[in-house]
Amino acid sequence: MLVGRVINRLNLVNDPEFNPALRPQGGGLNLNLAERFGRAPPPAQTEEALLQIQHSRVVEAVQEQLTVARAGRSRAINIRFVSTRPATAAKVVNALADTYLADQLAGKFQATNRAQDYLDARVGEFRQQVQQAEQAIVAYRIRAGLVGTAVGTVASQQLSLLNTQLVLAQTQKAEAEARLRQIQQLTSGSGNGAESAIEVLASPLIVNLRGRETEAERKIAELSQEYGEKHPRMISVRAELRDIQTRIRDEVAKIVSSLENEVAVAQARQGSLTSSVRQLEQTAARQGADEVQLRALEREAEAARRLFEHFVTRASETSSQADVQRPDARILARADIPTAPTFPKPGIILPIAGLLALFAGIALALLVEQLDRGYRSGEEIEQQLGAGVLALVPQLSKRLRLTTTPENYVLDKPISSFAEALRSVDTGVRLSNIDAPPKSVLITSSMPKEGKTTLAMAWGRMLAKSGRKVLLIDADLRRPRVTQVLSSPKARGLVDVLSDGLPVAEAIQVDQPSGLHLLPAGHEVASPPEMLGSEQMGQLLRALEAEYDLVLIDSAPVLVVSDSRALAHNVDAVVFVVRWASTRQEVVANGLKQMREASAKLAGVVLSGVNVRRHARYSYGDSGYYSGAASKYYRN
Repeated sequence: MLVGRVINRLNLVNDPEFNPALRPQGGGLNLNLAERFGRAPPPAQTEEALLQIQHSRVVEAVQEQLTVARAGRSRAINIRFVSTRPATAAKVVNALADTYLADQLAGKFQATNRAQDYLDARVGEFRQQVQQAEQAIVAYRIRAGLVGTAVGTVASQQLSLLNTQLVLAQTQKAEAEARLRQIQQLTSGSGNGAESAIEVLASPLIVNLRGRETEAERKIAELSQEYGEKHPRMISVRAELRDIQTRIRDEVAKIVSSLENEVAVAQARQGSLTSSVRQLEQTAARQGADEVQLRALEREAEAARRLFEHFVTRASETSSQADVQRPDARILARADIPTAPTFPKPGIILPIAGLLALFAGIALALLVEQLDRGYRSGEEIEQQLGAGVLALVPQLSKRLRLTTTPENYVLDKPISSFAEALRSVDTGVRLSNIDAPPKSVLITSSMPKEGKTTLAMAWGRMLAKSGRKVLLIDADLRRPRVTQVLSSPKARGLVDVLSDGLPVAEAIQVDQPSGLHLLPAGHEVASPPEMLGSEQMGQLLRALEAEYDLVLIDSAPVLVVSDSRALAHNVDAVVFVVRWASTRQEVVANGLKQMREASAKLAGVVLSGVNVRRHARYSYGDSGYYSGAASKYYRN
């Protein structure tokens, strides 16, 4: 252990700073080893054991004050030691560095010696293996008769040469047979057919005879004009012509006989070569099986030879490096005796702590800002989206939500802040078009759970309770929550009116506590957007607008399905509900964008679920609507 060596080198065991047993106790220095540890040792412990325990405790004390760490991203190492005496701190650091380098050298020498002994032993083993493998190859070659050259065995070379000669003989035989067949075919035809063969035409004698034959025929033609057939000269020339033709036929017969002899010679040569090849093939096949075993022996010898050469090289390298060992590290700078304490430094710590606290606060604020991306006031919506805000609908307290629901609360507390917010929504919708106040209002949102259905039911109930004739249509055909709360899931409703021709009067129900008329969703339909955007739906709304003061329509979220966009052109106004401090701003912007692209007549935006207490902490213009002095106007 390096620390133990440093302790022995600097004799730190006898230094009271690191050995508590040497520190003064009760006014004097107790030198008894048994009493230095504050308790009597067990009787079985010897003086040597006590010294070992003392040494171990000094090691622990030194390690507590020692710090070894890498300097940044470099490969340099900083050694830091804390001591009450500057000189001791510098000595310990320098001694630890020197001891580390010496330990590295000693370890390398030991490793090199062990490696050298191992390599020498292995070199001797592999040398013997190589000799045995090479001797086995020579013995096997002699036993199998595998006399080889640089390009293979003698048998394989002879076989290759004979195969080449056999191919040439087969080629020559084929050529001779082809020429012979040609002449035989020509001979079997007309009488002069063989004379047209290539061998015949190439014969100089036949060429000469052909010329003489032509000359004799020319003479016969000339004499036939002057003399008769029995004229002596005509008879002489004709006899000469017959003699020439006889000689030509004899010469052709000789050529045919020569070709027959050539074919016979080629056949005999081919047969002899074939026989020789078969004998050599048998010999080569037998030697091939022997060569397989020989190659296996050669591979084993080659592997042993490579291992032997590798270990010889490694042994030489190790032997040459034994005398030039150097440590892997070096001392960049030795420790000097410090002139000032390293800790504490108030002049540096306090400013740094202040800066860190400042940066932490800024980072926390930015993190909260990034995580909170919802709308908290009407001013934000008007500035960013260009849409008017009808009202901020407060959220019921946790205590009230345990005992009632918003649609029931508006009946129990008609002058509460919640009911007043709904009146603001109603007033804002009517003022959105003063000349022709909307008679049909679509209530939707970007995403589910933003409060649109709660707003529709509470708004409709409040108006109906006040004496107005209001109809609430559940047009959320996929999740008809209005039907589930105020009616029955199996009740006939809007789908039955539009698809089955059910009279609308038979489908409308009356909410007894408030007098609100309700048109449930009805049974499921395959394509809600086509039904809600149909001309039939528009005609139904026109008829209901003529009968009711206000028709409220609760529809599906815009970004989830396209039902609200399909229905938008059939209504007079659209109220867009946004959950306070919850719905992300980009989601709201996307939902409003899609409604505007559907030519929706946007009456305004409603911020629902507003936490009144938290909202009052902000400095927006609408942050005091339902808190402070304004709260006295309500009965919550």
